[in-house]
Amino acid sequence: MGAAVGAGRGAAAVVAGVVSVAWGWVVKPSPAERLLEAKDVAELLAVPVSWVRQTTRAGHLPHVALGRYVRYDRVEVLRWVDEQRQGGGPNFRRHRPALASERGEA
Repeated sequence: MGAAVGAGRGAAAVVAGVVSVAWGWVVKPSPAERLLEAKDVAELLAVPVSWVRQTTRAGHLPHVALGRYVRYDRVEVLRWVDEQRQGGGPNFRRHRPALASERGEA
């Protein structure tokens, strides 16, 4: 079932992602719920890590400041990406030549 970690008073048991530590239970977040590092965001967006850091410093990319550490919420980053979308609709860059009558030619 669970694996005992450590021995004695501070021992913990791990059962299905839940850690029992001494007097209580601590639920470990799933990989999808954990906060991301800059390298994870760079991989997610297929951009360089330097771009992630620069965009964060500029105040554009949503982030969580944890002292000297910066982390990112996956849901917030993906929401921000959706807000950055431009164009791309069904009529985006569709060439429509003007008719002679529209140009004023007879």
